[in-house]
Amino acid sequence: AVNGRLVFSRVSESSVSFSEDWVKLVDEILTGHGISRADEGEKFIARSQSGHLLRLWKMFAYSLSWEHVKKDGLRVYLDGVRQRSSLSVEDWEAGLLLKANTGMELDPGCDQPEELFPLSVVFPKHTCKLLTPSPGPQHFPLTLTFKEYVLRVDKTSLRLDDRSLAEIFHVEDSGRVVVRDGVVCLAGQWKDTDTGVQLHPGDWILEVDGNKNSAEEILEALGKQGVLNIRVQQKDSIFITDVRNANNDMRNRLQSQIKPRQQDLLKQYGDQSSVANCTEHQLHCVCGGVLEHLQLRLRVHRLVEPRGEYGIMVWGSHRLTVDQLVNMGAVTCDLCGRKVPPEEKVWTCENGDNTILHAHSWDVCQVCFNTCSGALERERALKADPDAEY
Repeated sequence: AVNGRLVFSRVSESSVSFSEDWVKLVDEILTGHGISRADEGEKFIARSQSGHLLRLWKMFAYSLSWEHVKKDGLRVYLDGVRQRSSLSVEDWEAGLLLKANTGMELDPGCDQPEELFPLSVVFPKHTCKLLTPSPGPQHFPLTLTFKEYVLRVDKTSLRLDDRSLAEIFHVEDSGRVVVRDGVVCLAGQWKDTDTGVQLHPGDWILEVDGNKNSAEEILEALGKQGVLNIRVQQKDSIFITDVRNANNDMRNRLQSQIKPRQQDLLKQYGDQSSVANCTEHQLHCVCGGVLEHLQLRLRVHRLVEPRGEYGIMVWGSHRLTVDQLVNMGAVTCDLCGRKVPPEEKVWTCENGDNTILHAHSWDVCQVCFNTCSGALERERALKADPDAEY
């Protein structure tokens, strides 16, 4: 934490607009991060402009643990997956790819021993064609969210020595170079110059400027000055769809810290503004972004596509206008859960949902602001003693 706020950088994402060459553009973006179509579902996902998960080349790709198959066996489990996917036996057998934890390809028709788990389950194995139906213009812009990506870090402005490197990076028994736990502030200095995405505790450093053969080689490359191209794999699954899941451990751990930290930030802001007798101080969000004070209607403009008075929000089978969203109380306070009424302003994070810390947008109502910042208490004191200075 820095001055009471939790520092987590933006999620690594890219936006793709609709065009005749959008598939080519996606391929170029993936190549830039050192991944490919075959990594969909494991190292990146795609979402439509409405936020729904899309499948472009992979119907599914995931890691299968022993616990899921030990009761009935692998063959029974896989046949159940096939039936739920409505695939014919012929298409299933032709397209399924099954790999052991060693990388060895396995026969899906045979049960496998526990020591080969977790298994990689992928369908289809080939990615030369988009799945049908492929996304249409109404799904764009697409958002690609990455688990594995490249950071371009300019170290010329960082004051780091060998001791600092040892405090940030650790070599595991397996030989992997990872960012140590509990070094959020130090790791946060390693930030992409264009996107603002930074290293996080637990990140696995896969490669630095082409150096990837050994931990010693990677650490030596990390110690060099200048601009470094660092290929990273984030710890566990922190795709935004997972962070939005109420059962996600990381989401729950972070959410338990957010409210008291945001209340502390509101109090700090109130104290600073009171002492300075001005409002020049910026009010920060727990994610490190700035909270903006907006009319509710302007806040709702950020919920619709295209942004603005004439945009709409697609929610299931509903197409909601700005007026409907305002009147239904679509914006709620993340501190008290209260629906923000049309006549009130709201404090909202400039980062929107593009941050790991709050996978949804972050809003604070005027009532919570007045209470937590001390504005309400100062107003009451002023009424009780009009000659007092606050």
